[in-house]
Amino acid sequence: MDSIQRIRNEMEKLQELVYFDENHFLREKVENLSKLETIIQNVEEIGKVASKNDDVQFIYFGSLGNLYRIKEEPEKAIFYLEQAIDIALRVSDNNKYVTTLIRLGEAKKYNNELEEALTYFEKALTVCNEENLISLIDFAYQHKGKCLLELDRLEESIISLTEALKIRVKKGDKALIKSTKDAIQLGYKMLKEKTLPYSSI
Repeated sequence: MDSIQRIRNEMEKLQELVYFDENHFLREKVENLSKLETIIQNVEEIGKVASKNDDVQFIYFGSLGNLYRIKEEPEKAIFYLEQAIDIALRVSDNNKYVTTLIRLGEAKKYNNELEEALTYFEKALTVCNEENLISLIDFAYQHKGKCLLELDRLEESIISLTEALKIRVKKGDKALIKSTKDAIQLGYKMLKEKTLPYSSI
């Protein structure tokens, strides 16, 4: 089994651990930290013996970036993702570039750099539109919308998430549709709470 497939197998294990925290803007988190740490250790070990070609290194750095973000170590995540984006730019691969822009935006968000995170999502959206990256544009809208939620720019957030939902309905991916609907629902809930008249009761 090659290194890329071995890393992907580890990342599939991650999906079984992740949940979206309804009390923290639907951020990705894990309850079992020790299992997450085992996955990180496994990916790092694979990386030590893996080929140094660009495809392998891109998957390696991108995966570690995601893992450390979810572990809530965003500075480590940013370190690895910046190496991934360097590869994407060097090989002129727009899919890799947009994927990593979104991942970097998420890492910046977890590092409480919300305004900077938003610029990454907006850049991803711009590249998707310019290069007609249909497979990724809904992710750009989704992550931009969730970042706007955290910035309390709720109307803009709902607009962006609604764009993501339109595309995801066409794709027919039930899990993606649900994640977007959940985010929209949270946006409306926050908007309702924001506009309720003050009561001292």
